[in-house]
Amino acid sequence: ISAELGYGFNGKNTTLKLNAFITWWKDKAFNFTYYEPNSFQAYQFNIYGAEALHQGIEGEGQYRLSRNISIDGMFSVSINRWLNDVVGYGHHEALPGVEVPVNAEIGGLYVGGYPMWKMNYGLNLNHEIFNGLSFYLSPNISFNGMHYPHLNISGRNDSSSDQSQPSAIPNYYLLNIQFGINWNEVSLLIKNI
Repeated sequence: ISAELGYGFNGKNTTLKLNAFITWWKDKAFNFTYYEPNSFQAYQFNIYGAEALHQGIEGEGQYRLSRNISIDGMFSVSINRWLNDVVGYGHHEALPGVEVPVNAEIGGLYVGGYPMWKMNYGLNLNHEIFNGLSFYLSPNISFNGMHYPHLNISGRNDSSSDQSQPSAIPNYYLLNIQFGINWNEVSLLIKNI
């Protein structure tokens, strides 16, 4: 279930888009690994029932300084949390009659796998050298924050194990510089740093 509300503006030199969203994931599946105690054989199965709430705002824009130069930017800020613990029984076809109890305490933890805070700003320069041949340069910088790893619920099934939020990946920046040439609608990327 999801809902979005957005606003867009297109001016002579400016384009802006802003969007607020909320998404409720229901009955999300996790992969669970069970080790049979006698043989230590690993068996995997899916366990359903997790729910998560994703909510945030995102925006993007462009300001054209001239026909050949523009400044672009985007941001996304969200808070994504698991709403409940994963409780149930797993069954594997190779283990008939065996019910594996699952009780992974994840309620209230952040959803992992991608940064919840993202920003990207850059400059785009495109210059026509002569008819059919142009040069482009696009440096941009990206920020990524609030990035948690994917949860492995197999390691959270034992109440004696650590049930706290896994540590976040440190915030980081990326610098990306692209430059190349276009010739009669054919692009040649010279460098992507």
